[in-house]
Amino acid sequence: MPPRSFLESLAGWRRWAALSAAGAVAALGHAPLGWPLATLAGFALAAGFLVTSGSARAAGMAGWLFGIGYFAVSLSWLVEPFLVFPRRDGWMAPFPVTAFACGLSALWAAAFAAAHALGTGRASR
Repeated sequence: MPPRSFLESLAGWRRWAALSAAGAVAALGHAPLGWPLATLAGFALAAGFLVTSGSARAAGMAGWLFGIGYFAVSLSWLVEPFLVFPRRDGWMAPFPVTAFACGLSALWAAAFAAAHALGTGRASR
């Protein structure tokens, strides 16, 4: 049996955390930071996780977790309007970021699952 790569050796919550962290790193290329190399590194990790996924379902889960990290950082600006009157509205701030991040990540999950299925030839079966 050939030696496993680092990405293949991650399992369970470590893989989930690494996927979300890769998504968060990929979002650092957006304003105000504007670090395009971080975006490139994050998407390279996402491609590595996609390739090492064992099934389309696992690839979809990888896309969903990557998307959650990506959109949670990218959409963090949604919190600011709730902080105009923080005593009154501050408690609502996490809800739109969480809802948008989870909802938009479903699109990435579908894309990752489709890419895995088409890449392995399982879509035609």
